[in-house]
Amino acid sequence: MNRLSTLLRKSNLQQKIDEVSIGVPVVAKDEEEMIPTAALISSVRNPISEKEAELLNSTFDLKYSKQMTKGEFLLAFQMNQSGMFEPWKNEKGIEINRVEHYQTFSIEFMTLVLDKFLSMKKKHDEAKLLEQREQAERIEELQKAKNALEQSNAILNEIALNYSEAIEGTELSQKTIFRNKFTAFLELVEFELKDEDSNALIEFSIAELIRKRQKRITEVVNDAKKAGEVISLRREISTLKKGRWSESTETTLKLIFEMELYRIQLTKLPPEFKGHVLEHVG
Repeated sequence: MNRLSTLLRKSNLQQKIDEVSIGVPVVAKDEEEMIPTAALISSVRNPISEKEAELLNSTFDLKYSKQMTKGEFLLAFQMNQSGMFEPWKNEKGIEINRVEHYQTFSIEFMTLVLDKFLSMKKKHDEAKLLEQREQAERIEELQKAKNALEQSNAILNEIALNYSEAIEGTELSQKTIFRNKFTAFLELVEFELKDEDSNALIEFSIAELIRKRQKRITEVVNDAKKAGEVISLRREISTLKKGRWSESTETTLKLIFEMELYRIQLTKLPPEFKGHVLEHVG
């Protein structure tokens, strides 16, 4: 219960610090009543002379006016009077949590209280910033998880659609990244690729790529600006027919190979496969 009470008090204090931090820095007219009010809060009995008030105001202006609101100033003395600062040791090594005023609202008393408050506020602001960062990270992780689930669902739905398309003999939809879809497919289905089937797929991939390149040539052959591309395409076709190709061409061949393998394997699966895939949609 004591620990819970401490946590509740700490939470209330943090909320109060946030509340009084809202506002503009102290202006001259505020100073006329701030120090007398702080003296009253602190139960200081000795009155403050006009000269002392002038020095106190001057010290405040010099050191604190740009970094404190009126509410923060008064809260600092409320916290001190209530013993709410984090404990520290005095010159005698005794642990204390309150700055003593000895019935005089002196410059030393005021600056010690305000320094304690600003030190505590700095820790509060740092903790708040850390909490905000952690919250942002949690939100980002949740969003990533949501995006991953949505992507996974989209892939599974497309695999189910591709199954129907493969059975019907129509062109397969390619709405999602094929590499991701093919990886997911391999996790759902086990099959053995025989050497003769692999060789047939390689031959198909080469022929299909040659067909695509020839089609591209017919599209741009009459465009003088595309002359360089036409030469490059014809050179690629020539090397493909000789059973040779570049690294970039091999990447394209591999994609064609895997897409055709994917289509063929879909046609070999039973009708229950589509329902099996859709069961995994989250």
